[in-house]
Amino acid sequence: MLRNLTLGQFLPGDSPIHRLDPRVKLGACLGAMAAVFAPGPEGAALLWTWPLLGLGVGISRVPVGYFLRGLRPFAWLFAFTLVLHALTTPGHQVLRLPGLPVAVTAEGLARGAWVSGRLATAIAFSSLLTLTTSPLDLVWAFEWAARPLERLGVPVGEVGISLLLAMRFVPILQQEAERLVTALRARGIDPFEGGVVDRVRNLGPLLTPLFRQVFQRADTLALALAVRGYRPGVRRTSWRARGLAAGEWVALALTGVTVAMAAGLVRGLVP
Repeated sequence: MLRNLTLGQFLPGDSPIHRLDPRVKLGACLGAMAAVFAPGPEGAALLWTWPLLGLGVGISRVPVGYFLRGLRPFAWLFAFTLVLHALTTPGHQVLRLPGLPVAVTAEGLARGAWVSGRLATAIAFSSLLTLTTSPLDLVWAFEWAARPLERLGVPVGEVGISLLLAMRFVPILQQEAERLVTALRARGIDPFEGGVVDRVRNLGPLLTPLFRQVFQRADTLALALAVRGYRPGVRRTSWRARGLAAGEWVALALTGVTVAMAAGLVRGLVP
């Protein structure tokens, strides 16, 4: 499961999506996610956002199998959402569970499928953003967008550096966990085999060294920040002069039209 998690990972490349300004990609991702959850007919938002997602994956040259594999760790969330709606939404019963006061309804299955589709689409957009944007660029875009909050006393710079460090630690935790699982299996212990009690019991030999490694790396990182003169509350400058090119304005316009259609703002113009 850890190996399949692509959300938060960066896949270097030279595609047009990789070269886009991170502010454009962040705005497009947030707009598409807002459109996915916009109120309206079930499935209407997905019909407009799926082509945009497919176009982004194709242009980014991210392997489709690798991209779809990133949704596997969230399968439990999709299944839980589907079952929850299927059992709690009133309507025509299609299955009666023996001994339980609830039943599966056709309306619940349909609604659960659409809600699960929305969750999967939102996670897919987030995964595409992180796969094509380096953590440093992504945090810079966040700080640029949240800069007005500094007038309200929000420490945007400190929040940004915290996000950057958290994103950096995601692949580190994944690598450390995989290394520890391999070491346990070499000693005849598989933490993911057996019943629930056995799995919980096997988490001890896995979590204890994992947390120890995390704290050691965090201490080393704090020392490195102090050596490099990092001081909270002091605004840092950037050596890059960023501006939006013509292609990036086109990407923003395409995203805006798609989001507007998905949200139903121009529904009267759409047949």
